[in-house]
Amino acid sequence: MIYFYSPSCHNCKKQTPIIEKLKSEFQSIISVDISKDLETARAFNIMGTPSILFLGTKTIEGVFVGVKNESFIREKLHELT
Repeated sequence: MIYFYSPSCHNCKKQTPIIEKLKSEFQSIISVDISKDLETARAFNIMGTPSILFLGTKTIEGVFVGVKNESFIREKLHELT
């Protein structure tokens, strides 16, 4: 899973603590600060933050924009592992 965020994004400030909590449990979570790494966001066609991209073995399994609750993210992560 790749989490795209910006430190200045109001909704990211709500989403980031949830992501940080899940990172301690799921080692497959990568965070990308688009203010420092816009190229990676562009490579995945990310147009807004917060965005969560779920990756399968060889495919993108889903892209979700906006704040998502912990249960939703956890369920998607379990589906992919």
